[in-house]
Amino acid sequence: MIATSTIIAGVGLAIGAASAYESYEAKNDQNKANKKAEAAREQAMNLDALRRRRAVIRQTIAARSTALASASQSGATQGSGLAGGLAQAAGSGNSELSSSNKQQQLGAGIFAANRQAGDAATSASNWAGLSSLGNQIVDNSKVIGRLGDYSSEKLFG
Repeated sequence: MIATSTIIAGVGLAIGAASAYESYEAKNDQNKANKKAEAAREQAMNLDALRRRRAVIRQTIAARSTALASASQSGATQGSGLAGGLAQAAGSGNSELSSSNKQQQLGAGIFAANRQAGDAATSASNWAGLSSLGNQIVDNSKVIGRLGDYSSEKLFG
């Protein structure tokens, strides 16, 4: 008759294997969901950056229009004051656009790093689960080895 400890070890090993597989699947599902969330956040960041750039362009156009209107009212459309005002508006707009682009590049780098970190965490978790299963097998190797000692003839007949 099979020893009770052998049956318990077999059941424990089966449960450990099933748990390791389900943990692996759950971690992969979690990683996929995290990637979708990160992609949505990155898309929102890009949309916000686009809106900021459009706002800067509108502000620059408004500043140039204000400078031109002021120069026209005072009859100084041919003077250096208008050229300076237009240059200042363009320079300020370009500076703000450059800043927005740099912020977007930094954000993209952060999102890429977050994706790598998520992949690494999933991989680490999967390997930890396999390690745990391997440890269970080693811990129960003597009992598992005895499973081969029982043939169907001994068990059933």
